[in-house]
Amino acid sequence: MRTSDSANELAGSGAAGDILYHAAAVHALASTIVRDDGNLPPADRDQQAERYALRAVELLRSAHAAKYFADAEHVNSLKSDPDLGPLRQRADFKKLLTDVQPSGSK
Repeated sequence: MRTSDSANELAGSGAAGDILYHAAAVHALASTIVRDDGNLPPADRDQQAERYALRAVELLRSAHAAKYFADAEHVNSLKSDPDLGPLRQRADFKKLLTDVQPSGSK
C-alpha cells in the first residue's frame, strides 16, 4: 500500500510524536482495508493485516518514547480515536494503553 509506505517514510528516525501517531493510524486503517480485500487469498489478507497492525503499535510505542503521550489529551485520543479501532483488541495495544497511563491512574 503506497499510503502506508509514505507513512513509514514520514515516521523515520527522529520523527515527532504527532507524526508517529498519525502514521500509526494510517497503518491501523490499512490493516482493516487489507483484511477486507476480497482480491487477496485469506492467508495473505491475515498476514498483511497483522503486519500493518503490528507496525501501527510499533509506531505508537515510538510516539510514547518521544513523550507524545505525556499530554493527557493525546492519551484520550489513543483511547478513543476511531482510526485506531482495529488495534483495540490486541494485547500489545492494551499493554501500550497501560504503559501510557500516568503513574497514579494505573
